Amino acid sequence: MSQDLNVGQTPIQLITDSASDIPEDMARKRNITIVPLTVSVNGQEYQDGVSITPPRFYSMMAKKGALPVTSPPAPETFHEIFNGHIGQRDILGIFISRKMSNTFDVASQTKMNNYNTYLKQRMAHPQVNKKMQIELIDSRLVSMGATLLVLEAADKIEAGWPLDKIKDLINQRINDVKVFFMVDNLDHLVRGGRIGRGSALFGKLLGFKPILGMAGGGVDAKSKSFGGKRAQGKLIEYMKNDLGGTSQPVRIGICHAGAPEKATTVRNLVQEAFPNQEHYTTYFGPTVGAHTGPGAVGVAWLPYQEE
Repeated sequence: MSQDLNVGQTPIQLITDSASDIPEDMARKRNITIVPLTVSVNGQEYQDGVSITPPRFYSMMAKKGALPVTSPPAPETFHEIFNGHIGQRDILGIFISRKMSNTFDVASQTKMNNYNTYLKQRMAHPQVNKKMQIELIDSRLVSMGATLLVLEAADKIEAGWPLDKIKDLINQRINDVKVFFMVDNLDHLVRGGRIGRGSALFGKLLGFKPILGMAGGGVDAKSKSFGGKRAQGKLIEYMKNDLGGTSQPVRIGICHAGAPEKATTVRNLVQEAFPNQEHYTTYFGPTVGAHTGPGAVGVAWLPYQEE
């Protein structure tokens, strides 16, 4: 998509990783490059969103003994992307929380290790501003929470904002994003050290579903609720309390881990409580789903900022 650039301003390429769970068609429309993380299931490696889709992944997870493991993109992957764009475009990367993945660190190290190579690429294009910029941001978020920041950046790129100003805005807006989700299978939280085995057994016996949120770049337990629509309605209560009502313009993302019926319920609750607001529904991809387990559903939101 074309940018309304100021004189002498360099075009900007926006990059995120597959843990943002941004829908592929949306990324294509907004000219956003997605860097895939690796998901390994019982020793077989897959590229998230490339060689494995969410439906196939959750089908594999349903099989007894499937234990997925995730890893960040290789430095070579980042180098190929950076080197392919930096000759004619500056780069802004917004990545999964450092507390949940080394993706940001790998990207930063790749930039440092190959800086002179990228500078030569820029110098080979005399028509482009020689001031080369590769700016990387730790979103301190995951899944649709990170996507909301990416979309905010895409808006500003298309509006012709300079890269420094966009980076400052995104860093300022990180704490404005709220993410809440609930899981169906407590065993995955136990394996990840999020809750104790005793709490998991107690939750199973009473039908509790922990409601989790993002805090300081990590996952934080917010409350326990009973399953079903009552628990999903609790997610909407969090939204109303955070936004101070239902009239504030807001961008909303809904994600699910192979649970379209739950996502539909949450979407209907969102539409009822926040009519005419912008919202998207998509999967928790394999990277995030490896930690939530099948059946999870969540909602993220970011209020529009007054100009």
